[in-house]
Amino acid sequence: AYIACSWGVHHVGFVTVCFGVCGAMMSLMVGPLVKCTSQMAVLFLAALANLGICIVLFLWEPSPESKTMYFVIAGVWGMGDAIWWSQVTALYGLMFPNDREAAFSNLYFWSFLGFFLSYSYANYFTVAVKINILLGFLLTGIVGYIIGQLKIKCTTRREYVAIPEGE
Repeated sequence: AYIACSWGVHHVGFVTVCFGVCGAMMSLMVGPLVKCTSQMAVLFLAALANLGICIVLFLWEPSPESKTMYFVIAGVWGMGDAIWWSQVTALYGLMFPNDREAAFSNLYFWSFLGFFLSYSYANYFTVAVKINILLGFLLTGIVGYIIGQLKIKCTTRREYVAIPEGE
């Protein structure tokens, strides 16, 4: 709606290419970034990028004169998207090492259900309502991630590791 309505349908492809290129570049940088910091820090970076873009979309009034803004928004969103896809996929692989097939099936089921639902209500809700729905799912996902990490840390702390005598 932002691009097609205010700048023209013929620009949608160019902005989408920016989204894809920025996402691809970030995909190459995510692995080393996680090694330097942590997965949690990188996921919070993606959440902050998504939150920031949602705030911008609430406040910004698109116009054909602000061409750069379309590309900045698409690029930042593409980078956040690359972080989410790579790290959530990696997280599923680590959390379910003995049942990866079911884990990845579950991941893609929920992803595609989300796509289906968002396309289903696209013509019935305003952009503001759609952004609020997106923010609700973002918050729910981050809270779920934090709870999962806390459960993993609490579980690993309770494990008893015997120390051999003589050391």
